[in-house]
Amino acid sequence: MKVRDPISCAVHAALLSAAATTALPVARGEEATDSVQLDKIQVTGSHIRRSDLETSQPLVVIEKAAIERSGQTSIGDFLQDLTIAGTSENSLFNFGGSGASHIELRNLGPERVLVLVDGHRWVWGAGGVMSGVVDLNTIPISVVERIEILKDGASAVYGSDAITGVINIITRRDFEGFGVGAQVGEYEQGDGREEFYELSVGTSSAKTSAFMNVSYREQEPVFAGDREISAEPVFGTGVTFGSSWTPRGRFLFVDPNTGAFQSLTLVRGPNGTGPVTGPGPFGSSAPPVYDPSLATGDFMPWSNDERYNFQPENYLQVPLEVTSAYGQFFHDITDNLTFRANFLYTNRKSEQALAPQPLLFGAFLGSNIAIDETNPFNPFGFTLDPTSETFGTTNFLLMGRRMVEAGNRRWRQNVDTWYFGAGFEGVFEAANRVWDWNAHYIF
Repeated sequence: MKVRDPISCAVHAALLSAAATTALPVARGEEATDSVQLDKIQVTGSHIRRSDLETSQPLVVIEKAAIERSGQTSIGDFLQDLTIAGTSENSLFNFGGSGASHIELRNLGPERVLVLVDGHRWVWGAGGVMSGVVDLNTIPISVVERIEILKDGASAVYGSDAITGVINIITRRDFEGFGVGAQVGEYEQGDGREEFYELSVGTSSAKTSAFMNVSYREQEPVFAGDREISAEPVFGTGVTFGSSWTPRGRFLFVDPNTGAFQSLTLVRGPNGTGPVTGPGPFGSSAPPVYDPSLATGDFMPWSNDERYNFQPENYLQVPLEVTSAYGQFFHDITDNLTFRANFLYTNRKSEQALAPQPLLFGAFLGSNIAIDETNPFNPFGFTLDPTSETFGTTNFLLMGRRMVEAGNRRWRQNVDTWYFGAGFEGVFEAANRVWDWNAHYIF
């Protein structure tokens, strides 16, 4: 990571050299009049082109070499590894994820970071849970020349969506020839295989440059149960913090004949050998009271040993497939007028998976579903009715069962992103001033 790019170093070297020269005795008067004409440079964080590269706000410049050394195949994963990045959605995001990759600064949300490509606002992502946020999967890492990050809030320059900073991704303009690249890797456990392939073609002359890149990236899933640290809801606690809504089901009710609170599970396995401990219903300080006769039939008292470990059913790393095609064209019509155009197509396929859905109903959830005493699946001899109160509390408190036969809950995305931009930019002199202008159309 560099604070200054090579142009900055060259400018400062020229200034230091000029300062050193003026500090020495001048032998001939004509030498004292020599001067150096510096080019105008535009820096992220300012709309003003000027000869000094320093801005009043901190600017981080990351060159292509640093990106390549990281081994990352996603610009989103690379940016999220930086110390200035907060926590945001990425390719490891399963619960609540959408397959998108975002970036945020200072943990204030990705919607408060402005993402630019060559100084222009980039297209927002689609198919996610957030609107107005760039999906970094739409920016192929192969086309990036450098990244400029303005870490301070830049709302005064760019607007309110740059409150926490600006990330400007500069694309390659001087690529000539033909290039291919491939990268394949996996975790030491032999899973989570990732493949990345790219093809680049470009040409460049004094006035014209053209560049095109196609890339393909595929990431295989890893389940949470495949790693010891994520195989349980809380590491090292077994099922203590697992779900009480199990494949065998759980009933919470009050016996209308005795007033005894019951927390029962089906007897269909070796677990569930003892009653739960703790308060009764609605936070009562009295411990639960059980009817022992119920433990000899289809049901027995609920135990924490019955809790369901949902972790092995969840993705730790989600499956992802991204295909991209990017092209750009620059042509200097005159010394002061340039035409530029770029296009992008990206297709992202992704998926998330969670444990099977629990079926829940009862008074605790505001449900009025009752199980009549004549129901063949009701072995208790009385109706379970959430609207009926006995002994000062509702009869039917809650019933929950994990619907494992229905399979995992899955979300799938297949998102196409198109981008096209074209325009002119130039410079002219008028009223003893130099004016920069640009006019662009973006779709």
